[in-house]
Amino acid sequence: PLAVTTLSSSANAQPVTGPYVSLGAGLHAPIDPKATVYGPGWGGQIHLNQGYGFNSELAVGYGIGNGFRFEVEGDFMRSNVRSFGGTRFPTTANGTVRTWGAMGNVLYDLDVGSPWIFPYIGAGAGYQWTKLNGVSAIQPGGPFAFGTNGQSGAFALQAIVGASFPVARVPGLSITADYRFMDILGGEKYYGPITNGGPATTGTVKLHNQFNNEVVVG
Repeated sequence: PLAVTTLSSSANAQPVTGPYVSLGAGLHAPIDPKATVYGPGWGGQIHLNQGYGFNSELAVGYGIGNGFRFEVEGDFMRSNVRSFGGTRFPTTANGTVRTWGAMGNVLYDLDVGSPWIFPYIGAGAGYQWTKLNGVSAIQPGGPFAFGTNGQSGAFALQAIVGASFPVARVPGLSITADYRFMDILGGEKYYGPITNGGPATTGTVKLHNQFNNEVVVG
C-alpha cells in the first residue's frame, strides 16, 4: 500500500508517528478451496478451481513512533471460476468469486540502517464475506445443473511481510510492496437450485478454508 505518514526523526525504526492512510492494489492468487456439496446426484467433496485475479486495499492507521503501527483495513478480491474439480462427471463452470471485508492489523517496521528501505512484518484478524457470483456447474449433454448467487461470511487471519521505500522529495510519503497470506476460516454455505433430470430442488455448497496469496503494491 501507499502510505502517507507523519515522521519523527527521533525514532530508531521507521519513524511513523501519528495517523496515516495507505492504499494499494495487486495480484490475487487464491489456492483452490475444497468444498463439500449436498444435492441429488451431486454429493461429497470437490474443489473450486479459480484463476488469478486482483485485489485492492485501503487502510487507516496510527504509528506510535517506536516501529509499531496499528491499522484498520478494508479489502476487496476477485477471481474467476474455471471449473469444479472432483465431480463424478464432467462439468462446465462459470461465475466469479468476490471477497471483501475488514481486518485489524498490527505491523512493525524494521530499521536496517538505511534511510531508503524499511522492511516490515505484521499480522491481522478480521471478517471476510465471500460471494459466489453467478457461479454455475452444468453437465454437458446431461441433466445436471447447479447455480448460486450466494453470499456468506467467516472469520479470517492474515500474515504480512513487505518493505516501504520513503520518497525523499515528498516527506511523509512512502512506496510500499508486500506479500499477504490470508486464511478465511471454513464453514460458509451457499444455496441454489439444482436439477438432475427431475424437478428442481435446493443444493448446498459448503466451503472449507480459503487460502489466498496477495501481492500488494501502492
